[in-house]
Order: sequence, then structure tokens, then C-alpha cells
Amino acid sequence: MQHIRPLSVIVFLWVALSGLCSCVGTVEDKNPETTKGSSAPITPFNFEGIFDAVAISPEKVEVFFYPASGSPTDLTYVVNYDGSPLPSTFPAATLRPDYRGLLKATIANLTINTFYTFSVQVKNSIGSISSNTLTQTVRTFSNVTCDFPAISRIGNLSGEEGRNALRIDWPEARREGSEFVKKPIDPDQYEIVALDSGSLTPAAFDDEFFGEPQRKVKIIDGKKISHQLNGLQPGTEYFVRVRCIHYDFNQNGSDVGYKREQNSEYLVGETFSDDLSSIDVDLTDFDVSPANGAAGLNAFDVSWDPAEGAFSEYRIYYRNINDSDGPLPWSSFKASKNDVCNGEEPSNPGWFCKKVNFSESSVVLADLDSLADFEVVGVICLTNDCSNGNFLEYVSNSPYRTFPGLSSFGGITSIDLSTSLFDLSTVYLNFTPPDLNSGASDGLLVEAKARAPLVDDSFLNHPTEPNITNLSFESFDYTQDTTVAVSGLDVGGDPYCFTLLPFIFDSTEVSGIKISREGEIVRCVTLAFEPPLSSEFSGINVPSSFLDTSTNSATIVWDTPSGGQYDRFIVFVKLDGTPGPFNFADATNSLSPNYNDYVKIDAGYGVNSYFLGFLPEGNYQIGVLTYFGLIDEYSEFNNNLLNFDTTLP
Repeated sequence: MQHIRPLSVIVFLWVALSGLCSCVGTVEDKNPETTKGSSAPITPFNFEGIFDAVAISPEKVEVFFYPASGSPTDLTYVVNYDGSPLPSTFPAATLRPDYRGLLKATIANLTINTFYTFSVQVKNSIGSISSNTLTQTVRTFSNVTCDFPAISRIGNLSGEEGRNALRIDWPEARREGSEFVKKPIDPDQYEIVALDSGSLTPAAFDDEFFGEPQRKVKIIDGKKISHQLNGLQPGTEYFVRVRCIHYDFNQNGSDVGYKREQNSEYLVGETFSDDLSSIDVDLTDFDVSPANGAAGLNAFDVSWDPAEGAFSEYRIYYRNINDSDGPLPWSSFKASKNDVCNGEEPSNPGWFCKKVNFSESSVVLADLDSLADFEVVGVICLTNDCSNGNFLEYVSNSPYRTFPGLSSFGGITSIDLSTSLFDLSTVYLNFTPPDLNSGASDGLLVEAKARAPLVDDSFLNHPTEPNITNLSFESFDYTQDTTVAVSGLDVGGDPYCFTLLPFIFDSTEVSGIKISREGEIVRCVTLAFEPPLSSEFSGINVPSSFLDTSTNSATIVWDTPSGGQYDRFIVFVKLDGTPGPFNFADATNSLSPNYNDYVKIDAGYGVNSYFLGFLPEGNYQIGVLTYFGLIDEYSEFNNNLLNFDTTLP
């Protein structure tokens, strides 16, 4: 917050001023046609009209007048001057009184070395206008000057410099030449004048009788648009004005009639005081939080409301509260803290100090003990040694814990069955790795939910507890992998349910780890064997199979199943001379009395045909099913059988 105040309004009685006016032009009781305002109805106003008109350059004139009675939001000032087809208007709310109580309107785009007669009227929002007739006549400069607006800003400096300096800013004056080829109008220098408002008024800006510390003058290079004005008094209010000195003025310094621009604009600024009460800061705005992600286990992000005023530095003091041999609390320690802030305090080991530049408003405290509680205190030091009575404390809500929370984790996204026909007892838990930028994590626990014969949920990979299930898991990298394999499941029966949970090691927990169940997701799977249906595997492709009676051989052909699980094909042959028709129920059931009427041939996996040789003069029937040896299961029976009679020619 800058210590800059609006100009004080000094109210002058008109009767007292009537004999004190010093005008460049003459006051006349006339109002030429060219200077009359609008044709709105004339209404009596408490407004005397123009007070003064002062040329400040070859094309600008400053017109002064006292405020009219009435609300500024309802009034507009109308400046008339000869040669202008339309008057210039200035809403009253946009003008501010100077130290004399006068308002000022700047008229630009005038002609060099030309006389102008000005008058000022005031009108309200309904169009009524004042009837005053005072005028002022003034001549613009006869030589070029800088085209320069005026000072634009005064700012305070942070830290100790704010006691004895102000930052002065201004817009660059118009430049027509270059650094190497300068034009007469180009800014060559800027003049800054600062007056102690406690002893001088702006009337003394050009009074060389006064010197420092009451009046300070500084000439600045024309390339600059900002300057730190040093050598000021602490806690002092200053009037500050900036004027531009053009190139040709410095070339014509011996000509007393040659002028430079003479704007009268000024601002008010105040340097910071020496005492604590001058520090502008919200001492309740002090935040300590674990750093983002896993770094938060060993680091704090500390931030605070930046102080404004004259001070030297910030200091952050901190200690581990959980240390049984730890130092005294801040309330007892602060009076004996070291003058120098540089790591561990020699007078009270266990306390640490971090020095922060006055321009900063945040810092990181690193290399801290994880999962520990800390007392953290922020201090504003007015002096380099931060001695007692020369510092302010932010409000601390200690203790602060080095625990950023466990990483956010989306849990199991899906469960896939084994893709291996020879290991149906394995499933794959799919997941997206934890977001390590959101918190800390030392791993993921695989938890199997209760399922007979287990009555409790059980961890398969708890770092300090044994796995009491018959399930096992395959090691995985929780930061890189996206799948963990779990084996030992039984086919059929109740579903198996699982969850994945992030954890960190924590010696304060009974189990030695801290687990997060926030957003826990449980997913289940049932291992059910599904052999091919007859619609998915129809058996022998009769048209494609080939019977050769000349060699008593046959090539049996079938199509690959479109679904279901199996690990081989079985070819069944019903022997010659056995009773009854071909029946898969007899061929696949070892308890059937007709079971031995069939020969079973393992054709293997991944094949689509099989060659058979037969004895002559026999009648055989042939069929094919899929088979899964792990659970002794065939595909659904089909009706595509092949008869082969070797007695036929």
C-alpha cells in the first residue's frame, strides 16, 4: 500500500484572494463572441469564472479556476477560447484542487507564439450554464519545447530504502530524433523537484532560495522514465514535480528568453517512518503448508502478506516439536535469538533460522524430518540484527506437520482374466499409478476381501505383516506399472474381490504404515470356465473332410471355435461292431457301459485337421469336441458326425 494521499484542498475566500491574483494576461470584463459558451439557458451559479491562464509550452496553456458550488458529479466546466469552433469540456469529477484550492484544465494543440483569450463557465446535467464574463489573455511560447504530459506516479520502496527514498515515474516525452541525431524537441533531461510539504508549498518549486533538505532538485538523463529519488527524510511528505528539458534549450542556455516546458502538475508522496507502527502488513496472513507431492514429507511452502514500510528483512524460525531433546518454545527462545540468521541457532540448538530478502513473500523450508510436527514463526526485522523491539511477528498456527497427504489414486480400473489357457488361476488387476504430485506414497497394498474360508480382508503384500491367504502376487513397480498379477484363484464358486491402497511408512502407526482408503474402489471377478457352445464349435466340417477307401484312411477337418475356452481337440472314433449309434455322452463319460466302444485321440491345440488310418472291411463313426484338461471339460455336443465304411469300393 503506497503512502500517497490526495492533495489537500485549501479553501480560499474569494474576497481574500481578489487582491492576491497574479495573472500572466489581463482580467477583462468582456466576453467576445468567439469565447461565448453554449446557447443553453443562463442560470445563476456560485462560480466566479476564470482565475488565471498560464502558457506552459508553445502549444499548451493551463487554465485555473475555483470550483463552483454543487456536486462535482453534476457539473461540467466549459473552457472557451478564441479560434476554437467548439469549447473544451472537463467533467468536474475528473479535476482535483491544487494546494491553493484551484482547479486546472490544460488546453493543448494551440499555435506557437499566439495570443489566446480564455473564459470558463460551468453547466449542470440539465444544461443550465453560468453567466460569468471574466477572461484571461495569454501568449503561447515562441520557441519549441518538450511535448511532455507530467509526472505520473510516486511509489514507495520496500525495505530500509523506503525510509529515505521515493520512486518517481513519468511517461516519455515525444521524441522525433534518435540517440545519435537529436531534434530540437527531443527530451535531453528531466528535472525532478521535491518539496518538504511540512515547511514549503508548491509555490516554492522554482524558488532557489530554498535548498536541501526542504527543497531537493535532481536532473535526470533524458532516456529515463523512472528514478529513485534518494536523500529524503524518513516519515516525511513531499510535493514532487517533473519537467522536461528539451535538446535545444541546453543548446541555447545563454538566451534568457528561451523557455522550456513549464507544467505545474505535482503529486504527493510520503517516505516510510522509522517506527514499527509504520509497517503496513496483515500479520494474520501467514501460511505454512507441506510442499506439493512427495516433497511435502520433508519440506514446507511458507508464504505471507508482504509488508510495506521501512524494514530490513524477513526471518523464518522453525523447530521440530517432536524432538524429545528439543529446544525451548518460541515464546521463551525469541528474546535470546542470535543477531545473525544463518541456519541452526548457536544459543539454542534445534531452532533454525532462514533469512529472506525484503522483496520476497514466500520461501521453502527443506530437509525437514518427515511426518513430524514443527513450530514455525515468521518475523519482520526492522534492523539488520533483528534485535528485541525491532521486529514484528506474524501470527503462527503451529504445529505444522510434514505430511502432504497420501497420493491421489483411482484404484483398480478393471480386472482381466488370464490370457493363458494353461493358467486360469491368475487374474490381472489394472490401475493407473498414483499421482505423486498430489501427495506421498511408498507403494500400493494388494488387499483381498473376505471370502470363505477367510473371514477377514487380507493384504497380500503388507511390508510388516504376513500373507495368510493361498493367493500370491507378482512384484510390480507402483510408479511405472499398470497391472499387478494375482495367482492361486479357484475356478468357480464365489467371486474374488480386490482393492489397491496407497500407503507410506509411518513409525507412529501400530502397523508401521499409514494407509489411505479415501476413494477406495473394490472390484470383483469370478473364475468360471466357459467351453465353446455348439454354435461356437460345430464339430467336423463334413464337406471339407476327405475319405479314401483305397487306402482305408480319412482326413478329418474342423473349423476353429469362435468362442469358449479349451486347450486341445479330441477326435472320437466309434469302433466297428459296437452296438448303437454314435453318442458323445457315452464317449466322454468313463462310467458309461458303452465308454469302451470309443477310441479318443488327442489332436492337440491350434490344429484344424487330423489324419486317420483304419482296418479294412470295417464301419466306423467319427466326431470331434474341444477339451480343457485342467478341469476335464468338453465343448457342447454337436451333431456333425462322419461315417466311414471301408468295405465299400
